[in-house]
Amino acid sequence: MQTRTRRITWGFTLFTVILACGFAYLSHYLAVDHTGVPVNMPSDSTFIPGKFDYLKLHTRGEWVSCHSDVKSPTDWCRIANQSGDVIFEGKFLPVGMDKPLVDSQIHITSYNIDHHMVTGPTESFEVPVIPLEDGELLVPATDARPLALRWKQHPNELVSLNEGMAVPIN
Repeated sequence: MQTRTRRITWGFTLFTVILACGFAYLSHYLAVDHTGVPVNMPSDSTFIPGKFDYLKLHTRGEWVSCHSDVKSPTDWCRIANQSGDVIFEGKFLPVGMDKPLVDSQIHITSYNIDHHMVTGPTESFEVPVIPLEDGELLVPATDARPLALRWKQHPNELVSLNEGMAVPIN
């Protein structure tokens, strides 16, 4: 009788674990594939998913949008969290450059949302670095030259930033 009870308990435990894993996978799939663009972000914004938050049952992530700004010689970028709360926005330039990229050159690539901020030399607070598919990095316009100089003097910082921004394989 005791062996039968252990089998039932073990079977129930195994069933519960399989059911929980299935629920977590389904929740992750739905959260990633059905995230809508927040109303305060342009419709062509890119969603950069982060790790799945199992306690809140949703994917953390950021919405990113960058476009050429015709009013000033910069690119304009806005970064918002998955709910649409703006994290950072403003004028951006490629690192070390004085001229903006045109819209056809701005193709945001996936990055690790936990490792794309650096201390800006001008602001002295954390500012985002947005990697593009061609290898360029967009940074706040006031930091484009100072960061280029800093990374030229300390290339290990840029290497560790690039390694940190690489999307982790889950």
